[in-house]
Amino acid sequence: MSGSVPDELSNELTALQRRIVDTKSKVLLVFEGRSGRVIGRVANEFMNMLEPRGTTYTHFIPQGKPDSPHQVMSYITREPANGTIAIYDRSWYSGMMLAHINGQDTKDFCENSLSYERYMTYNGVILVKVFLDIKEDDLDDVAGIFAKKKSSSPTFLTDDHIGSKGFDRKFFRKTMEETSTENAPWDVIDAKQLDDTMVQLVRTFIDRVNFRMGTPYKQPDLSVDERYPNPRETADLTQKAK
Repeated sequence: MSGSVPDELSNELTALQRRIVDTKSKVLLVFEGRSGRVIGRVANEFMNMLEPRGTTYTHFIPQGKPDSPHQVMSYITREPANGTIAIYDRSWYSGMMLAHINGQDTKDFCENSLSYERYMTYNGVILVKVFLDIKEDDLDDVAGIFAKKKSSSPTFLTDDHIGSKGFDRKFFRKTMEETSTENAPWDVIDAKQLDDTMVQLVRTFIDRVNFRMGTPYKQPDLSVDERYPNPRETADLTQKAK
């Protein structure tokens, strides 16, 4: 249990995970943000509140190549199984950000992202996307506070693969606007205070998952190929694994 989250809210999260297991639901929580150190600490605190046998965690190293077939396959192979909550520490959006930082064209990225997310949600995955928001000026102070704050299990602050100073907050916010859909909306959570961050994260996660478990996905009038897009079809298969 996280000491920063009230017992009542923690118990509600436990009950939700039991429901996910009983109904064999598939839930994916995606973390994005300016700081990998902050994402790692928040993800660690959240996982400490969950039953580990029903949870998986993956940290993705962004490649700066959003259409890489190997990167797409890494996302697909780590999608949640029935009755499981999967946590992604960074995702396809970080690959897009790295490509943007490196001056690459990302105009097709949003459509590719929406296609992949449709593929997941139409196949039963409940997708929760969270952006942990923090300003550059506050980053060092917050990271220091997070490091000193007692955790319920050993943790460490990892180096990030996207430099916080190079993170284009305005660009990412524009991307969130373009990729926030009814089936997979973005939630922005202030990460300046860990205790407040955890309470807001748990509340948001519970509300999003409960809503989706009780509300059928709206299936648009699409062809079979459009409804179940194959992410490999848009991948550059000339690339080789490193």
